[in-house]
Amino acid sequence: MVMTLVDRLLAAVAALGAAARRLVRGSRPGVRVLIVVLVLVSAIPTVIIGSSKRPTDLSFDDVRYQRIPAMTSWFRLEGDLRKAPGPQPLLYELVDPADGTSYVNVLAPSALSLGHTTVTGSLSATGPGPNGYVGWMDADAVAEPRQDDRFWLILIPGVIGLLIAVGLWLGYPLVRPERRGRAAVGPNDPVRPAPSDGVPAAWAGWIRSESAAVAQPRPCVVKVTPGPDVAQLTVEDGGVVRPVPVRRGGAARRVRIWRLRRGDPGLDVRGAGGDIILVFDDAVLRDRVGAALG
Repeated sequence: MVMTLVDRLLAAVAALGAAARRLVRGSRPGVRVLIVVLVLVSAIPTVIIGSSKRPTDLSFDDVRYQRIPAMTSWFRLEGDLRKAPGPQPLLYELVDPADGTSYVNVLAPSALSLGHTTVTGSLSATGPGPNGYVGWMDADAVAEPRQDDRFWLILIPGVIGLLIAVGLWLGYPLVRPERRGRAAVGPNDPVRPAPSDGVPAAWAGWIRSESAAVAQPRPCVVKVTPGPDVAQLTVEDGGVVRPVPVRRGGAARRVRIWRLRRGDPGLDVRGAGGDIILVFDDAVLRDRVGAALG
């Protein structure tokens, strides 16, 4: 049985939520604490990194055309550093390696190494000037190196925490609307006749004072007695017969109960005295019951 991509992904998310709940032994406060911890593990370093001051990377085109971000005063520029003409010993030219002519004058507090390098400091972009001059930089004594912050690693715990929350909201197994058409049947096994003889299934949900989890549906035999406005659905479980009157015209919805590796055909039935999920081994049986319920 082929799952749609969406159903496969949602089933995996729901399974993650169920696994987290098992990890804390079904404790609701425990799983909430787990989600909060995972989100904080990502949020705290993200806030610290985001609030720490770092130089803004610029290109020579940014300087040349004065594309300087607002509210910033510390910049990083990469190029070829050479000694500037004149008597000033700490005045340099940082040359654009792309054209070899555009340059930024760099005034340093101490001697800098010549050649291809990175310089950080405050910058004044004046635009194109004589002989390729485009701006002025007051350099730091030591350039601030780039920091490779692997945000994808930092964000993984928070994403897992959010997926757990979504998975708990979805519930596992996952109940999804049926995406396929009614099951094809042979000429001797039509869908329309009501299964008055009873068909095997399993039920979950609630019928009056009893309930069963979708993760552990209870085996039963289902019978349907059609009526003009209301069909009589009976669910026989362990010798106990539970009648559920179902109004015709949309009260029984075809669904799939998705697990990680399979999707079982089912019916979501809303009746008088019960809201139940019927789970079948066979789509044809499911469709017979659904057709009889109208």
